[in-house]
Amino acid sequence: MTDACQRAQAGTIDPGERQAVHRWLLQPSIKLNSRLLALVRRAPVVKDRQGEWVAPVDLAMLPARDAALLGDAVHAPASELARRSDLLRRLNVRRKVTAPDLLALAERVAASPDRAEPFEELLGRHSALLRPALVKALAGTPCLRSRSGAIAAPEDLHLATVSNIEWLDDDARIVGGSAVSLYRKLGCLSEPRADTLYAALAERRAANAPPPRPEDFYPALVEALKAEGAAVSRWSTEPILYLGGSYHAPEDCLVLQGSARLFSAALPVHRGSEAVARAFESLGASNVARPRHWLALFGWFQDRAAAHGGVLTRSEQTALREAYRRHLFHPALEVPADLRFLLSTTGRLFSQTDLAAHRLVENDYPALADGLEAIHAPMAFGDLDEHSRTMLRR
Repeated sequence: MTDACQRAQAGTIDPGERQAVHRWLLQPSIKLNSRLLALVRRAPVVKDRQGEWVAPVDLAMLPARDAALLGDAVHAPASELARRSDLLRRLNVRRKVTAPDLLALAERVAASPDRAEPFEELLGRHSALLRPALVKALAGTPCLRSRSGAIAAPEDLHLATVSNIEWLDDDARIVGGSAVSLYRKLGCLSEPRADTLYAALAERRAANAPPPRPEDFYPALVEALKAEGAAVSRWSTEPILYLGGSYHAPEDCLVLQGSARLFSAALPVHRGSEAVARAFESLGASNVARPRHWLALFGWFQDRAAAHGGVLTRSEQTALREAYRRHLFHPALEVPADLRFLLSTTGRLFSQTDLAAHRLVENDYPALADGLEAIHAPMAFGDLDEHSRTMLRR
C-alpha cells in the first residue's frame, strides 16, 4: 500500500491498482497507521463528486449552502466516501471554506457569468477571509458584474455614485450590485483615476460635448492627479478645458476677472466659479496674460482688420489701445516682425517690418502728416494716442 500511494503521487500508478487502493480504503474495517495515513492523505487515490482522482488533502466536505455556491470550484468527496464520516475524520478532510476556494470560484465567473451573484453571496458570508493576499488576487480577476451585465475585475470597476455614473457614462465601468462595503474591500474605485477622467474628456471632446458638471469634474481631475503623485499640469498642452463652446489647452487659457473683456473675444477666458478657476490654474491656465496670450490677442486684431478690408472698427481700435496700455507692463515680449499690430491714424495695422521700411512713421508733425495724407503719400502715420506712440518707439 505504501508503494502504491507513492506511485500515485508520482503519477505512475496503474489504473487498476489505483482502483484497488480506492476499494481498500472504503472497507469498513480498514486500519491506517499514522505513517500510511500521511501517505494516503497526499495521494490521489479517492474520487471527488465529478469522478476525478484527487488526494484527500484536496477534498472539502462543506456545509450544503457553501458547497452549492462553490460547485466544481472545490473537490467535494464522491457519495460513497461522503457517507463514511469516520474515514473523513481520519483523513482530516476539511469542512470550512478557504481563501483558495474563493479564488477558484472567482476564476470561473468570467466563463460562467451566472455565478457572479453566488460569488458575491459567498464573499459576503466569508468576509473574514478577505485578507491582503486574497484581496490582491481577486482585485485583478474578472469576477463582478457591472451595470452593463459584463463581468469585470474589481480594480477596473467604480462604485455606483452619481458622479461616477455621470462622468464615466459607461455602465461597463460601474459595479452593478449594492454591496458597497464589499466592493470597497475588493478594490473598486470610489473616484476615477486621472487617466480615466482624461479619457472621458477625450470622448466628450470628440462629440463636441461639454464635461458633466464642470464645477465638480475639473476639481476632481486635479485631486486625482495629486493623489497619484502626477504633475497636475501634465496636460497643459492638451485640449482639456471647455470654454466658449469648445476645448482648449490650459496654456492657451486665461482665468481673469477685471481685464477679461479685453481678452475674451480673442482667447478662451474663464470668469465665474472660483472652484473651476482654481482647478483651471492648477491644470495650467494662467491668471495673468503671458507672452503667448499677448501674441494671440494681437494676432486676433490682425485677423479682425483683415476681415474688414484691412481696417479695424472704432471699437476695435479702442480695444487695441487698451491692449497697448496693458501690454506696456510686458516689455520682454518678442513680437514677430511680420505681425500687423501697430495702429495707424486711419485704423489700418502695420508690422515692425513696415516700421523699419518707413511705411509707417510716427506722427511727430501733424500738419505735415495731414499734407502727406492729402497727396496720398506712400506711407502711413502712427495713431496719436500716447500708448500707441509708446508702442512705436519700443
